[in-house]
Amino acid sequence: MKIVIIPPWRGRTLKYMVKNKTDYSILLIVATLYLALIWHYQTSPKYVLFSTVIFALVYLVWGVIHHLKSKSFHARIVLEYLLVASLGIAIISTLLL
Repeated sequence: MKIVIIPPWRGRTLKYMVKNKTDYSILLIVATLYLALIWHYQTSPKYVLFSTVIFALVYLVWGVIHHLKSKSFHARIVLEYLLVASLGIAIISTLLL
């Protein structure tokens, strides 16, 4: 049995992103805004943490809305987005201490 690894840019992922370009454009804009806020407030840890929490919440809501629109919504999807958002908050808060 041969295992074939298909990079994301050659498989269904890129086609899916192109098909849902509005959703992913919104996510890109929000992520860019988050990075700009982090850069601007890099000397103030409480603003960085606040921006991270807001971004995590927006990411969670974006994921739920995106999967509701694409009719692929499940409870495990919410759990996945919640865990990724929580991990991001945990990493940033640990780095700020």
